[in-house]
Amino acid sequence: MNKNLLIIIMINLCMPLFSKNICGEKILFNGNIFVEATRSIENKAISIKDQRINYIGELDEFKICKEEKVDLKKGYVFPGFVDAHAHLKGVGYRQLKLDLSNTSSKEEMLQRVKVYNDKNQNMQIIFGEGWIEKNWSDKTFPTRFDLDEINSDIPIILERADGHAFLVNSKALTLSNIDLVTKNPSGGEIERLSDGRANGILIDTAKNLVQQLIPAQTIEDEKNAFALGAKIYQQRGWTGMHDADSLFVEKIRIFENLDLDLKIHFSLNQEDYEHCIKGRRSIKIYADGAIGSRGAALFENYEDKDSKGLIIYDQNEVRQLLKNLYERDCQIQIHAIGDRGNSMTLDLYEEFLEDTNKDLRWRIEHAQNVTEKDQQRFKKYNVIASMQPSHAIGDLHFAKDRLGLERLDYAYAWKSFIEKGVVIVGGSDAPVEFGDPLQEYYAAVTRKDLTGFHDEGWNLQQALSREEALDIFTKWPAYAIFQEEDLGTIEVGKYADFSVFDKNILTIDNMDILDTKVVMTIINGEVVYTHE
Repeated sequence: MNKNLLIIIMINLCMPLFSKNICGEKILFNGNIFVEATRSIENKAISIKDQRINYIGELDEFKICKEEKVDLKKGYVFPGFVDAHAHLKGVGYRQLKLDLSNTSSKEEMLQRVKVYNDKNQNMQIIFGEGWIEKNWSDKTFPTRFDLDEINSDIPIILERADGHAFLVNSKALTLSNIDLVTKNPSGGEIERLSDGRANGILIDTAKNLVQQLIPAQTIEDEKNAFALGAKIYQQRGWTGMHDADSLFVEKIRIFENLDLDLKIHFSLNQEDYEHCIKGRRSIKIYADGAIGSRGAALFENYEDKDSKGLIIYDQNEVRQLLKNLYERDCQIQIHAIGDRGNSMTLDLYEEFLEDTNKDLRWRIEHAQNVTEKDQQRFKKYNVIASMQPSHAIGDLHFAKDRLGLERLDYAYAWKSFIEKGVVIVGGSDAPVEFGDPLQEYYAAVTRKDLTGFHDEGWNLQQALSREEALDIFTKWPAYAIFQEEDLGTIEVGKYADFSVFDKNILTIDNMDILDTKVVMTIINGEVVYTHE
């Protein structure tokens, strides 16, 4: 038989098998793919089967395929970006409540409250959230007297963006019986005027003193907010997130059953630690407060206040909780921001991780102010640092006033952590920050604010390389929830989760990152968002 004829016959015989192997159920084409094998952008096509990447190859190889084809519109395809620390319900609620974010002055913030008050004359309480002074020229906190001028007949409660402080009016204080003799609760502070009267600022656990005034949300309210948050995240290009709300298991089960088209890892309230599930649910608690509201626990006083901040947890209770989690191979994530808060948390972790072969991947959330010695302990005990780049470029507008230049040398120390071999996962802490993956990526690689500004103490040497920044939002969030075999990189066999942008964020100029658009968001091979 003619040799060439034999070859043609063999190709035709093998074609159906070859087609079956590479074609899958859907073909993504006309895209620039960040392929993990080469760690570079390649003009490839991807086939998807059973929600996973089935094959990556040249477009010509897929000509034989009859399956559905999805045009990637020449977009740049990256592993799905995952927000490793955010509050999804809060993202939704921010759209549904009095939103006080992104104000340029105290006066603008108060004017929003006044307009809301004037439009809602029958309200029994005004509750708003999102105010923060970082972009104000006068960075002093408002007081209850500012709110009394707007309305002194009903309680007004305004939550600072970080969630660690309330600003309340006199009516709220009166209804909550907060007066000259009210003691600070453990882990909290009632800020006071020179004459001892409360000034309207309640820090951390002191917020609980007025909590009963805030109407409880119905489960339908919460489901709607959660679903809205998921939709917003899809539009921004996120394919997943680690929810940091510390919820009771009954609430988590409700949210897990919602059809949200977003991959969510939940954190449990410590009382429900028995319901932890490795890779799906961890436990979340708080060690201290925030730098902005001066609740983060420090070794030395704040530069602008005679206080070392607050420790919120009871060490003996946490020790018992860690024992229970260690015995169950469960993961914990502890919010710790100040150098003392981080050090005390590492002391507790050390008791269980010093001599163990267990792969627990315990986390510290924020890790904003960590001494050199304690950075080494992160590495020694394989503790994951869950950090939010946008916090740095926001906080650094006031962090020098709070911490001083010396402590800023080991604040928001992303590069130092990575150079020590510490795993960092990147998040946004939305709605504390906006919750945009491109803003977070920009912050990580520039360490400058959104206008390009930076100042003394911003320590630009702590900025990350483009690929390091990519990894903290893709590869390492998968590792942090024990799903590195299924998520985090573009490789055959992994889930087809992709964030598709219109520019190559690995090479474009810094400011162009902020102008980059989301072309589409793909989760399990399904296009859940397309930019119109």
